[in-house]
Amino acid sequence: MKEREKKYIALWLVMKRECHRLVSRPLYLFCMVIAPLFCYIFFTTLMDSGLPTNMPVGAVDLDNSASSRNILRNLDAFGQTAVVARYSSVNEARTAMQEGKIYGFFYIPKGMSADAQSQRQPKLSFYTNNSYLIAGSLLFKDMKMMSELASGAAARSVLYAKGATEDQAMGYLQPIVIDTHPIQNPWLNYSVYLCNTLVPGVLMLLIFMVTVFSIGVEIKDRIPLPSALSLWGIAQKKSLHLGMNSSWLSRRRRKR
Repeated sequence: MKEREKKYIALWLVMKRECHRLVSRPLYLFCMVIAPLFCYIFFTTLMDSGLPTNMPVGAVDLDNSASSRNILRNLDAFGQTAVVARYSSVNEARTAMQEGKIYGFFYIPKGMSADAQSQRQPKLSFYTNNSYLIAGSLLFKDMKMMSELASGAAARSVLYAKGATEDQAMGYLQPIVIDTHPIQNPWLNYSVYLCNTLVPGVLMLLIFMVTVFSIGVEIKDRIPLPSALSLWGIAQKKSLHLGMNSSWLSRRRRKR
């Protein structure tokens, strides 16, 4: 029983000592409570919406036809893209993109609808600012999809004019239907995988920092300064006393 009580008493003393150290240094409180809470709130609120929405883009519509306006309306209907301005030339749109007003612009050349109906393969162009990685990649995906849909709509109109039914036209335009299912993250939410990586990484960095700091404090405070000076003084006195005794013994031997 006495041995068990001694263990409990030793454990209690160690707990008191560690609690006193935690309270005596504000760094422990900051790294163990304040910093993790701040990182958790910061990263979860930073990517609260999951994906950026309504990113501003421009449009250069030189065709100004019903087909081109329909293409721009469909592009604006995407959740991540918002057509906020229309420009009369590519230079104006490029200047606005360089100034940071828009992240990209969609270019429709003059005579696009007439060339599409006569099967002369008109070209649709789009430009994105990839200096902003997320915005540039998402807008590139939306504009590319809109270009492919516009191409498919033009080919479908030609097939309808030749007497093809809707099933025949869709079978010709898309012979293989692709059905995608993102597993574990069906919303393609950046917060789902970024927060699961960044928050534990920051916590591990804080744990490493506090561990190294606490080990350094233990090594530093293992022998307090007064105790070290007293031990050094005792050692000096003992060495001096031993030196005096050895000299006295050597003198007596010489006298004999």
